[in-house]
Amino acid sequence: MSYFKGLLIFPLTLTAFEQEPWPSNVYECQFTPSYVSSHYSKLSNALSEENIGSKNTLNSFNLLFTPAPNLQTDLHLEFAKTSLYAMGYQSAFFECKYQCLDDLISDPVALVTAVLLRNVSSKRLNDVSCPYSAPLELEFSTVAGKEWSDRLERVVKLFGGINLGIGTLGSPWLKSFITFNGVTKRHQEFGLSLHYARGFGSETEINPLHFHGYGPIKYQNIDLSLHTKYHIPIWGSFAINYGMRLYAKSCPQNLSFWQVSYTLPFSLF
Repeated sequence: MSYFKGLLIFPLTLTAFEQEPWPSNVYECQFTPSYVSSHYSKLSNALSEENIGSKNTLNSFNLLFTPAPNLQTDLHLEFAKTSLYAMGYQSAFFECKYQCLDDLISDPVALVTAVLLRNVSSKRLNDVSCPYSAPLELEFSTVAGKEWSDRLERVVKLFGGINLGIGTLGSPWLKSFITFNGVTKRHQEFGLSLHYARGFGSETEINPLHFHGYGPIKYQNIDLSLHTKYHIPIWGSFAINYGMRLYAKSCPQNLSFWQVSYTLPFSLF
């Protein structure tokens, strides 16, 4: 699966949920270090107007492995720096994905289902810039897509998905996205994505001074992101991503971010 990162509550969290639903070659690994710089100037529905803007940095490391034609695992580790905390551990997750359908052979669409288990630093949950809900989270997702190509090796991809999650604290949440990608014969890719997230908590206001994660919060947001990626034969791909917040309710608003990542593929056999 091509490693395209997306948004959750805001872009300091990067999730495998928004990867393409096409697995990589069997026994192939993909290692992706990533750097994200983001900024938001306001917190929607905040009880306090003091110190609610933040400039944030995220360093993440992701390892994909395809042990079988329809199976893929994903190990992710991230370290964040915010206005409240210095650079340090924020979260880690392990995800297992299964491809149910493949449009590249005979199926009408590609379809992947996945289950993810995430650990989050308890200390980081006290920071409104940390987009998670609980120290331990479980997510179930489905991603579907369709690919079209011509004889000139130009490829168009349309894919999207939905994700449902629950944590050891707070209420469930829902995420969804849709992405349009185009790949030229010169191995350059361009994409446009729209992301939606919603938490089903009961609290509509946020107190930054007494915050313990987004589990109790009834939040919503819509984000738009643009990305370009250049594929280098054998050596992988280099990507740049820019995103902005279009709508925010009980979460960071006036938000924008830049992301730079490099994906290195290698085989175990």
